Amino acid sequence: MTFSVETRDGQVWLSGCVDTGNAVAVRQALEKIAAAWQDEVLVLNLSGVTSARSVVLSVLLRLMAACDKKGLQLRLESMPHRVFEMARVSGLDAVLPIDSIHKASADSAWQA
Repeated sequence: MTFSVETRDGQVWLSGCVDTGNAVAVRQALEKIAAAWQDEVLVLNLSGVTSARSVVLSVLLRLMAACDKKGLQLRLESMPHRVFEMARVSGLDAVLPIDSIHKASADSAWQA
């Protein structure tokens, strides 16, 4: 499964699938962008994530640490409902800087 990371409209956009097969590549792509980010706040828009395993939480935690190390504030926007549920069950909803949940992805385009 594939993913893409791009910057547009002052945000970083993650889309596609995040699983154990590509989690390291996703993390590296996001950390590379964070290292070069010039604003005080890095907004990661997750509305395009169509499938994810629990490893996505590790990717987000590592990105949060990379942002913190650089003095950036991370904001997670349009987190897919199923990713939010994984975070909630593990207690990470209280740790991750979740700004909004993308409820439209709860059932429609999500791939198991």
